[in-house]
Amino acid sequence: MSARLMQTLADSLPVRSGHCTLQPAPMDTPLTGHLKTGRPLTPDALARVYKRIFTRAARQLQCVYPGSAANLRRASIHWLRHTHANHALDASSDLRDVEDALSAGGA
Repeated sequence: MSARLMQTLADSLPVRSGHCTLQPAPMDTPLTGHLKTGRPLTPDALARVYKRIFTRAARQLQCVYPGSAANLRRASIHWLRHTHANHALDASSDLRDVEDALSAGGA
């Protein structure tokens, strides 16, 4: 998340009901982990997880929306990142925040 978004979140937490703070996690804390081992997922493993999600969604859409199903079967993590960026910009997100998010992930 962008530094500006993190600051906005940190500023809003004290006014929420209940005790909620942003405690920094150690830098080696994985954002995604294996459910059984807890070890970090590699980029390839995460891509395989998303590919299975896209494939299942395509199967469910096939009868009603075959074109969308075909698009999902070709989908990738790269496609997902850029789709998110387009939707964020369409929703009037700040261009700098979108650029920061894309550059952080090696778009």
